[in-house]
Amino acid sequence: MSVRLGSQPTVILSSYEAIEQAFIKQPIVFNGRYTTFFTKVATENAGIIFLDDLPKWNLHRRFGLKALGGGGQLGYSVEMIVREEVAQLCDKIKEKVNQPFVLEKDLFLAIANVIGVLTVGEKPTETKHEALREKFLEAITTLRDDNFAYMMMAVLPWSRFIPPISKNFKHMLGTRDRSNECLYQIIDDHASDIEVKHPRDLVDLYLTEILDKKQGYTRKHLQHNVADLHVAGTETSTSTIRWALLFLVKYPEVQEKVHQEIDDIVGKEGKISLHAELHYTRAVIQEVYRIEAVVPLSVPRRTTKDITFMGYKIPKDTQIIPNIWKVHNDPAVWKNPEQFQPERHLDSEGKFVKLNQVIPFSIGQRNCMGENLARMEVFLFVVTILQKFQLCPDPQDPVPKLGALFGVFHSPEHYRIVFRQR
Repeated sequence: MSVRLGSQPTVILSSYEAIEQAFIKQPIVFNGRYTTFFTKVATENAGIIFLDDLPKWNLHRRFGLKALGGGGQLGYSVEMIVREEVAQLCDKIKEKVNQPFVLEKDLFLAIANVIGVLTVGEKPTETKHEALREKFLEAITTLRDDNFAYMMMAVLPWSRFIPPISKNFKHMLGTRDRSNECLYQIIDDHASDIEVKHPRDLVDLYLTEILDKKQGYTRKHLQHNVADLHVAGTETSTSTIRWALLFLVKYPEVQEKVHQEIDDIVGKEGKISLHAELHYTRAVIQEVYRIEAVVPLSVPRRTTKDITFMGYKIPKDTQIIPNIWKVHNDPAVWKNPEQFQPERHLDSEGKFVKLNQVIPFSIGQRNCMGENLARMEVFLFVVTILQKFQLCPDPQDPVPKLGALFGVFHSPEHYRIVFRQR
């Protein structure tokens, strides 16, 4: 359907076929990034997520994929970094077994540590730049808690002059500037002792390109690349894992099957392989991706020229929004889509089937750059926690609700879990 969001002509694609036709089969036309007043101010026309300059975007995306794949790690694989954070999180859970508590903050910091090590070589929880840790967490919290104001500014830029949105706007500018200052300090520290032949992280890799005078690489882009990866790579994985744990609490019969499969295939003390044949467990995770898409409308794209698409004329510079939520809840594809049914992702022999119609990271050239990392994190965190603990509801809330917070990210409401040692 076509709508106007403020003054912005917008086309919303609400079927997998339409999204595939646009993003896979005609990527050149649908590869632009729709930018708004808010995105321009927040990112200063740099970074990766909202960068519309296609040659620069291609350059930085290829670079980002290399860094997220562990290109700057000496002696460590990305998997090893994730496993270390999972183990430390489980140690924290052990300290609070048999009592209801909110896992959200500890889980969030564990995910943030993974991104921190890959990008700046430091965990936000341990960095010598204490100010960065505080400002980074402030930036994430601001994005999550003030996102209604941000969406208003994206659609109606003049709303930034109206209280209380004007207050949110000033807060956003202050948070951006403080975060930039901290990140510039980290970049300067890296530049002062960089070893070109032994890069430690994404910042070292990028500074090497600058030293080699590669065209398109600037400190401004580097700073916003790091910020983009932190913002996009923490809240999304954290929310997905929190949704998974919440569903397992709400449906104990599903949790029991997952426990049994892990015990049979891996064992209670065995090392969890990314390739372990945990078919039912993978079906559970894919059903979580389907039923609770964390970014239900993805990130808007832009048509780069006039096009006749599926019988309709779409002008150049039209905003294109893929309605992932509708794709995941289309009754023509999913029987009883509102019901949590992991079995829908298994074939007749009980084998896991990765379905094309589940697209939580979008598809095409502009899909989420951190998809492989996110899938690894979700799998290892969920399976390791379930290997070691039984998840029980808070006695004061024995039937947990599947409520979500309003905002850009579709995150679950805050809830408490009782972990019991297995």
